[in-house]
Amino acid sequence: MWKLGKNAPDGAPDENFTFLSKGAFFQGVVKFDGMVRIDGTLDGEIVASGALVVGEQGLIKGIVSVGTMTVSGKVYASIMASEKIEIRRTGVVMGEIQSPRLSIEDGGLYQGQCDMGVPSNIEERSSVLSSSTIKNQKAKSLGTIQALPVRSDS
Repeated sequence: MWKLGKNAPDGAPDENFTFLSKGAFFQGVVKFDGMVRIDGTLDGEIVASGALVVGEQGLIKGIVSVGTMTVSGKVYASIMASEKIEIRRTGVVMGEIQSPRLSIEDGGLYQGQCDMGVPSNIEERSSVLSSSTIKNQKAKSLGTIQALPVRSDS
């Protein structure tokens, strides 16, 4: 377990830090602020505004509601992250995901439904693309297709 006042793993800033070590098992509801790292097994519900890190040996089954989540272990859950979810190369996630941002490293596995919602600044983004910009992009993308003769070996 890391001491308070020291940097937690993955470069998290100084803040409250909780750790469930490899081999430990917890069943129930976990509510926290700050950061939690799971290297053991958690069967239940996690509710937090902070960051959740699931280590390579970590296993979560249940419901997860966090600010950010980084998965290097296994998660079989319904996940809602208000900021982002990262699935690392050793991570496995099965279940429904709701998050505005999702990142999956090469080798990471995900199976389920993902809802990334509509960004709150969609109006700003659409106003930046004026109709003339869109027309220019369409004109550039439209071109001629040249048909090449097909050789028949028969």
